[in-house]
Amino acid sequence: MFKKFILVLILIFTFSTQIFAQFAGGSGTEENPYKISTVEELQEIRNHPNDYFIQTNNIDASVTENWNAGEGFIPIGDDVVKFSGSYEGNNFKISNLYINLDQWYVGLFGRVEEGEIKNLFLEEVNIFGGNNTGALVGQNEASIIYNSRASGSIEGRSGLEV
Repeated sequence: MFKKFILVLILIFTFSTQIFAQFAGGSGTEENPYKISTVEELQEIRNHPNDYFIQTNNIDASVTENWNAGEGFIPIGDDVVKFSGSYEGNNFKISNLYINLDQWYVGLFGRVEEGEIKNLFLEEVNIFGGNNTGALVGQNEASIIYNSRASGSIEGRSGLEV
């Protein structure tokens, strides 16, 4: 009985640690934003579209070329769930981001509505998408984008079926 109780406690602790280990720290509030330090944490933002984030270092996203059967990084925000949170890039870079999706709203942030993105620098991106494709944002709807820039290869194709 005692061994089963300890095993249950270990499983509960392991499960709860995995839930809270999705970011490098923070609680997602304006006062204590989630800390983003890896490309995996960056990808996790799409599951928290209304929260606050701050980047804590440069991120090399070159591994995204091998993600999702060659489609790469999945944009943060889409036609159903738009990003309306806040992302503070903290003057750090995200380099070598790769996205190859035949769909609308493609970019690091696919679709942003009343969100905020500031002090973020993308470089050497390779992004291919459909209508509303960009490097930083595919479509911006009443959002604040401040002191941010991107460089690399960006290609949008029109005439895709929605």
